Amino acid sequence: NDESDRHIVASTVDLGRNLGLQTVAEGVEDRAAYEHLARMGCDHAQGYHMSRAVTAEALEEWAGRLERGEIDLGRHAGAEPPRVTSGSFSAPPRQIRSRT
Repeated sequence: NDESDRHIVASTVDLGRNLGLQTVAEGVEDRAAYEHLARMGCDHAQGYHMSRAVTAEALEEWAGRLERGEIDLGRHAGAEPPRVTSGSFSAPPRQIRSRT
């Protein structure tokens, strides 16, 4: 969370935007980082703030519920992804801001 890290992230997000690319922040661990990335203009985020690693079965069950309309992700993916302590998959990146 130091100032030089923030400059590097902001520069990377700006570079992506200037090249017409979407950016994905990896390793987002808390809401403060998530919100800071949103203010920077980062498009997507992935990390422990959204979900710990999940088993393939838990991810498939969650995706099935999403597909059946049992989960509404809404604009900022407010529905909680599955949370388990072991497994080899993590939740897909969460969209931080809508692209209009």
